[in-house]
Amino acid sequence: MKKIFIIFVLLCGNSYAESSFKVYGMGGTGHSAGLSYGGGITYTWNTIPQENKKLIHVADLNIFLLGVQDFEHKKYFNITDPGFQFNFFLTYGLGFKTKNNILISFDVIGMGINVTARDNVFLGDPGGSTYTKIGTLFNTLGVQLTMPNGFYFAWRNTFTGFNWRSTEVYRETTSIADAGEFKTLLIFGYSFGLDR
Repeated sequence: MKKIFIIFVLLCGNSYAESSFKVYGMGGTGHSAGLSYGGGITYTWNTIPQENKKLIHVADLNIFLLGVQDFEHKKYFNITDPGFQFNFFLTYGLGFKTKNNILISFDVIGMGINVTARDNVFLGDPGGSTYTKIGTLFNTLGVQLTMPNGFYFAWRNTFTGFNWRSTEVYRETTSIADAGEFKTLLIFGYSFGLDR
């Protein structure tokens, strides 16, 4: 995490860097989060390709706000488990610009936090109960495309290992190291401020 932060600082102060601000909607699926939908914002710094250096270093700061539907619990425990997630993470990647000035970058590694609030509804608790999970989020193996006209498309993947969870009604004690949650997301939006 410290190395990713240092890369951000260096890119911000680099005269060979440019930045952009992206807004977008997204949808996806994954283990545990059977259906994910929502939106997000990203602030990105990337180096400008030089005559002798075509490779671009990319660092971005991401905030995802997602609704999630947990079909896994419904399948195995007859529980409908809708919820809301806040995801905040930093990512480092590598990329290049095509001759048509399309910026293509690949996520290498990212890290942040995931906060989930969910309402359980199951046979023994008809009124439902709310619980909170906080986890360490990792981001990797994704691709982002920014077109010259500002159109933005991405395929991104996150994995959250839950480190803490408040007590749930159907479990009588607080659980540590809850099962992880993988999500794959398709993102469509617009990029502002990128030098074109």
